[in-house]
Amino acid sequence: MVNLIKLCTAFVFSTFLLGLFIFTIDINTMVNSIINSDYRYYLPAFVMYLFSLIFRTLRWKILLTPIKPISSFNLFPIVIVGYMANNLLPFRLGEFTRAYYTGIREDISKAAVLSTIFLERVLDALILLLFIFIISFFIPLSDFFIIFEDSFGLNRILIISVFSLPFILLFTLILSIAYAPNRTHIFFLKIILIFPEKIKNHLGNLSENLINGLMSVRETKKLLLLFLLSIPIWVLESGLFFFVALSFDLSYIYQNYFYMIVYMVLITAIVNIGSSIPAAPGGLGLFELIAREALIFSSIGLIDRSIAAGFATLSHALLIFPVIIIGQLILLFSNVSFFKLIKSSN
Repeated sequence: MVNLIKLCTAFVFSTFLLGLFIFTIDINTMVNSIINSDYRYYLPAFVMYLFSLIFRTLRWKILLTPIKPISSFNLFPIVIVGYMANNLLPFRLGEFTRAYYTGIREDISKAAVLSTIFLERVLDALILLLFIFIISFFIPLSDFFIIFEDSFGLNRILIISVFSLPFILLFTLILSIAYAPNRTHIFFLKIILIFPEKIKNHLGNLSENLINGLMSVRETKKLLLLFLLSIPIWVLESGLFFFVALSFDLSYIYQNYFYMIVYMVLITAIVNIGSSIPAAPGGLGLFELIAREALIFSSIGLIDRSIAAGFATLSHALLIFPVIIIGQLILLFSNVSFFKLIKSSN
């Protein structure tokens, strides 16, 4: 019943956003812009994204080391399957699927693995916020804030706080837990004293495993390495947007390729922070809306909204469909049923 409610909620939310996306553009212009795009750029766009997943694997390997050393060769297919699940399931349930799949393949705590995935998300958000901060020295972001102030009545301090403070606070909390694991565990055990003994034991073990998944940030060198590995992840994913922009022949809008790259990194950051709300599968609808408006903003309104919609649609398609196909092939050759995997992880 709960899963049905989740699916219905995600479907309604996604349908509403897609409707908003479609009814605010000329659909024929959007489709024609995709048809007329240069197909030669599709492959390098996806290759860039594939390399970003390789760097994700290397970073995740470091996060998992305190739990169990696992080779990158073994982790890479799990990363692909996890991203495939996220693209097919609502509310980012693919994260649970990845944690479960890792747990059964490597015989480790699924809760501890889930902690590392949560830490990944926080690191990603912090790096993207850092990118936006650095980009603000190269291009004026004041117009972006003016749009928000005029459209929604939100001042820039409030916007910055809403998008940055939650992630900063979460990371601070993670560091506090990692540097004081015993105190955290004891504190949690005091909270669950009201529960029956059987449930209390289960929650106590769960707490211990979740805390173990955060131990990688205790070492300063390892923490620095995690942040350094996060940089190529998002630079490479920005490469996908860059090649899609080239396929639409949008280079004429920017002063030169340097500024074009900078704007594509900005679009990547805005899209991924904005579409991080766990709802529709793969952020369907929300991703398209944010990517479209971010591109229009980056072009100072020079790009037609329908063409920008084509850019957003194609970018999302290249992020989603190849990973789904590769993920299904991995499960097929591993004799694992995706539906059974989802059911078991749930």
